[in-house]
Amino acid sequence: MKKRTLKAIIILGGLLLFVLLLGACSSGDDDSTGGEAQAVPTASSSQPTTSAPEAPSAIAAAQFAAEPDEGMPQYGGVLRLSNGDDPRSLNFLDNVSSTTGSTMQGVYDRLVNWQWEGGTPLWKEIAPGLAESWEQSGDGLTWTFKLRDDVKFHDGTPFTSADVKASYDHYLNPDFRPPARSYTRPFIESTSTPDDHTVVLHLNAPAAVLLMNLGAGWTNIVSKKDLDKGAEWFVTNTNGTGPYKWADDEWERGVSYKLDRNDDYWQDGLPYLDGKQFTVIASSALVQAAFETQAIDVVTSTGVGDVNAVLRTMGDKARKVQGPGGSPAYALLNVTQPPFDDVRVRQAVYLWLDRPAIAEKALQGNIGFVGQWFEANTFPGGYGSTLEELQKKDIAYAADKTAARKKAMEIMAAAGYDDLSKIKLSVISRGTSPTGATVLGSQVIASQLQEMGFDVTFQSQEQLAAVEMFRSLEGWHATMYTSSLPYPAPEAMMGRYLHSTGQRNYSGHVDETVDNYVAQVLAATEESERRRLISEFEDYLSEGKNATFFIYFSGVEFLEQSYVHSRRFVSSWFSQYDVRTWLDSNSPTR
Repeated sequence: MKKRTLKAIIILGGLLLFVLLLGACSSGDDDSTGGEAQAVPTASSSQPTTSAPEAPSAIAAAQFAAEPDEGMPQYGGVLRLSNGDDPRSLNFLDNVSSTTGSTMQGVYDRLVNWQWEGGTPLWKEIAPGLAESWEQSGDGLTWTFKLRDDVKFHDGTPFTSADVKASYDHYLNPDFRPPARSYTRPFIESTSTPDDHTVVLHLNAPAAVLLMNLGAGWTNIVSKKDLDKGAEWFVTNTNGTGPYKWADDEWERGVSYKLDRNDDYWQDGLPYLDGKQFTVIASSALVQAAFETQAIDVVTSTGVGDVNAVLRTMGDKARKVQGPGGSPAYALLNVTQPPFDDVRVRQAVYLWLDRPAIAEKALQGNIGFVGQWFEANTFPGGYGSTLEELQKKDIAYAADKTAARKKAMEIMAAAGYDDLSKIKLSVISRGTSPTGATVLGSQVIASQLQEMGFDVTFQSQEQLAAVEMFRSLEGWHATMYTSSLPYPAPEAMMGRYLHSTGQRNYSGHVDETVDNYVAQVLAATEESERRRLISEFEDYLSEGKNATFFIYFSGVEFLEQSYVHSRRFVSSWFSQYDVRTWLDSNSPTR
């Protein structure tokens, strides 16, 4: 019998056993998702043991000195994770799923990386990656990166500046549409290589956001010789410089896939793990069951049905931890449809919306921050205002909505809207899950618009159908949209959600003032000037003329088994536990 067929039978057998046990222990409540059964991995037993008393390496000793409460790092074990699907294609150079991008994050490296060290939702400064240092010219148009000289690709080929140039030239080529184009083409004009370990990026205009973009998860560096074979080579092949290698012989499409440790990784002594195993589990109920039986090691708090129930069940065997970054949620008004083509109506809705009430329902107890577009808990350095500051200076954010809502109705009356019940509004949601944040948030927005006096209908749409409606700007008036933040910088908010050509600006709204602010902030090379512009921009958005109103920024929380250690990330894809993660002797895979 073939290895893959045998493994699939074993996994499905484990699922059958789990279902039988669940049925035997059930009190009669039916929590079925109604979908197809998903494979749930089974865990082996283990006995608690004592951690190694001595540091296994110099880097482990240094990490222990920085985080003594975590214990002494140990080598070995496989970190077990889950995903709703598998990568399908390995070619992150093409428009593929985020699963491909997040998985390839561990296989490849970037010039620089975002860094986080725990204890806060904020990312830290940009950290070196394949580039060990860099400098910027006085006019901001030239960036010179000094590359590491001790890096090899997984096939043993030395890494040089030619690989960086080939990668970025591909991202800049208008004949291709890689996801990395959004992070390179708006800024980089060309590349040059003075020597094997120096690469120069020539910009078309100063860009304070450049390093943030280069740390994005899609801007991986590939081998020139591989790229010369054509982008299609990457569909089924990988060859990076990252801490993990793609285990092709352990990829069962739709079932599971694995990354193995790169023993020749350029960060000597890392990674600690022998690898990372991913199991495809689409149902949150089955993800929760797999975590509770210690069959997977880490899940996002939003990936399980009931976080508090999990913690009650597992006690000290699991813990909830906060990670960096998160996702913005915002109200979208379709300005191509009356009455939201009228700026006065938009201003009235801006005042009327009760943002904390929307956030409370949508977040369902998960961490989140209500605020304006540059909410201070979102970005390193706190560019915008806190909720407390907004409550003092913006009536729309006042804890008592009485004055704001009175002013909203005065605006509507002055604009000639005397009987709102005659105006029919269609509020839709992207997604149909009754517990999904976008569905719950959109429902509250529909309810609040109805309280305002409009005749409102609400309908949940499948995700692809909803996006098509957004793009066509037909069949809907309002929604709440949630989206991942490509990197933690104010420019990401501006360019993606607020600019007239932004990837997530589905409102149809074009505002030259907004576009000018975005351009000025991107071009600002002095931090003081950048902060001044962002502050002015926040004040302008508080006028309510726009059509995308910030509701909350959802934080990132994980559930970890107690034997998972070191919550350090050096990655722009926060869901990927990094090379400093380790497992103690209580892990079933050790």
